[in-house]
Formats: sequence, structure tokens, C-alpha cells
Amino acid sequence: MNNCINLPTEKRYKPRSISNFYGSNFIMSKYLELFFIRELQNIYCQHGWIRKESVLEEDPEVIASEPILNKRNLILVATKDQENFLIRHGFKSKAIGLPYCYLPEIKIQRKKDTFLIMPVHGSRDLPVIYNENYDSFINKCKELRKSFAIVDVCMHSEDIKQNNHQVWVREGFKVIKGADTHDANSLLKMKYLFMQYETVFSDSIGSHIVYAASSGAKISLFNEANYKHLIDKNEFYRDKKILKYDPKIYEFLYCSPLSAKKHKSWAQNELGFDNMPSKKELIAILKWNLKNFILDCLMRLTRKFLRIFFNKD
Repeated sequence: MNNCINLPTEKRYKPRSISNFYGSNFIMSKYLELFFIRELQNIYCQHGWIRKESVLEEDPEVIASEPILNKRNLILVATKDQENFLIRHGFKSKAIGLPYCYLPEIKIQRKKDTFLIMPVHGSRDLPVIYNENYDSFINKCKELRKSFAIVDVCMHSEDIKQNNHQVWVREGFKVIKGADTHDANSLLKMKYLFMQYETVFSDSIGSHIVYAASSGAKISLFNEANYKHLIDKNEFYRDKKILKYDPKIYEFLYCSPLSAKKHKSWAQNELGFDNMPSKKELIAILKWNLKNFILDCLMRLTRKFLRIFFNKD
């Protein structure tokens, strides 16, 4: 860990569902100043950025960020386009902005000449394929290293678990552990990173780019002819188009890190900052009122009692 960068401590937890990944329920509970951390139940909450221009092509499950088991459950999304798309397909949906929108304001100084490299991330089910093609991105980062005072690499926790970060460590880069689905401070940690580094560089368009831009960082995407990162598709993403996009739409992001610019307004619009409801409205949407809180506590106690009773020797 680079001692120049301030980050919140990791807070491990076990999310009940995909909708609670990356501390989504913690973020909104704290935003609402609740004295008890609530969970998102019977609600699907989109936890990653979905491109606006591709909404009409996407599968509803991709927009929800998880398989939809109950069509009657509410699906919370970032933008009105996504809300309208899901409603047209017979789902219940509400645009409230992504969980990242609900993070607290951070007063921290952005460090000059700092460069954060964020390679495309995979997972246990969607591994990144490392080959000569990927090496071209690493080599470009090695060339750029001399142009910045501080250069670090941030990688998703799943990539680090699979030791994929070693390809960067061998080249002398310091690797920071980034997002983790089971870290309640995961998105807060990413915001701290994006508020401190001046320029963020990646070989892939994704949530990390929009989060970084919304936090005021300069953005640069790797711009080399014929470069294409490779990811194996798992069963869930078969026949879905989430990994396909038209780079021409994001030409304004494909530039040298040395001439990168800020795109804060664009990113905040993509994340749905304008769709954030009032705190009172959000409590109603999430059904986090006192009545449901009491019912939730009773259900927890009942489940605990049943586990103890039926597990008796």
C-alpha cells in the first residue's frame, strides 16, 4: 500500500444478495442516518454502471445486474432510460441513481502528478486472459511511469485472489487492492482513491471509469490500434451483450494520459445523481420504515431460533 494515499479500512461483511454487494446497503443506511444497518430485501439494486446508449439492446437481467427471480420485485436503477426500458418489459423499476451517488462528501487533497492504472478486472467466473495483447498495455504503462511523480495500479480483489496482480508486481508497480464485493467500505475506498489521484488510466470502459470521472479525476482510456482485452464469458452472460460496446461513442475518453481531461458532469449524469430522491422518499422506496424494521427484526429472531432449535443434538 502506498503510504502517500489515504484509504478507509476494510470492513468485511456477508451480503445477503448481489444487490447488497460492495456495501450498497451500508452506504444507503448511513446516508439516511439510520441507527441500524438495513439490508435490501425483495429489491434488486443495480450496483454497476450500464451504458445508456445500449439500454435498448440489453437483457433486463443485465440491467438489474443479477438474475431476476421474481418479476414483481422492484428493480432500482441509475437512469430514467433504464427505468422506462424495464417497465416496458413488464418489470417494476425506479431510477434513483447508483449506490455510488450516496457516498458522503470527502474533503481530501488531490495529489499532483499522480497516476492510477486500472486494468480490466475479471472474477472467478469471468477470468481475464493474459497474453501478448495484454502486454502492450503493460508496456505502455511502463513508458508513462516516468511522466508522473506517483504511479500505482489498482486491481479488483478477485484478480488479486487469483494472483493476476503479479504481472504488474514483476514490472515494479505497486498494486492497491480495489473493489471487493464483501467489503462494506468498498465504494467509499474507491471514492477516496479517485479523489486523490489526478489521472486514471484504463484499458477498459466500465464502472471504475465513470466513478473516477464523477469524483473529478482526469480520464484516459488506452488508445492503441487493434487492442482488445479478453474475458471468458460465463453461463450468466451467454447471449447477453454487456461486454460489447461501440468505442466511437467514447472517443472523448480515448486519449493520452498526458492530455487527459475531466468529465465530471457527464459521469454524474451517467450515474444518475439527478435522480436521487429525498431521504423521505428513499426510505419509502426501500421500505425501511419503522414498521418494516420491526418485522425484519422479528424475522431475524425467528430464523435464529429455528436454527438453534433444529440444530440441537
